[in-house]
Amino acid sequence: MRRFAFDIFHQFNVALEAYNEHYEERQPPIWYGPFAAATFLLGPRCLDVLNDDLTWGWAALTALGTFNADKGGHIILWDLNLVVWFPEGTTILLPRALIRHSFVEIAPSETRYCLIQHTPAPVFHFRENGNRTDTEFAATATEEEHAAREEIRAARKNGDLALSMLTTLDELDGSNYTFHLTPRSRSPTPELNNQ
Repeated sequence: MRRFAFDIFHQFNVALEAYNEHYEERQPPIWYGPFAAATFLLGPRCLDVLNDDLTWGWAALTALGTFNADKGGHIILWDLNLVVWFPEGTTILLPRALIRHSFVEIAPSETRYCLIQHTPAPVFHFRENGNRTDTEFAATATEEEHAAREEIRAARKNGDLALSMLTTLDELDGSNYTFHLTPRSRSPTPELNNQ
């Protein structure tokens, strides 16, 4: 995420650092990543669950288990009208609260698990609230603080903030990423290769 979603990665790190400084006993489960939480879906044939992640925030989903990825286990990105080949060991980054998704069924004799690394919205709210929980903020904030927070949340809801944080192809120019759209026998989906 750091290499191709610079601003989003920065926002995740700033929010997580503020949260961890206040709650020193609560450390993130993934040592060198920007995510505050990790959820394991242990199936044996898991589906994803509803979440309270930030709309523009990304999550990393990793497919685990033993299944025939040519016949099942694909990830369906409903809002994009895409079905993506998603074999075990593969990780995809996506705004999980924004893009509705599910997985194609696998055979009854197969197993499919999922590791989801994400940051719940309250971690970001904590920073917006001046290092206070929503409950603490509601009880102690001034009118000016309430107005400032509502301005931040309004910008986030209308999508302008999220769009401004997306990395453009021009910004990726020096990263040597190329997009290959040639069909393969196993997967007709786009492939991202770092050369």
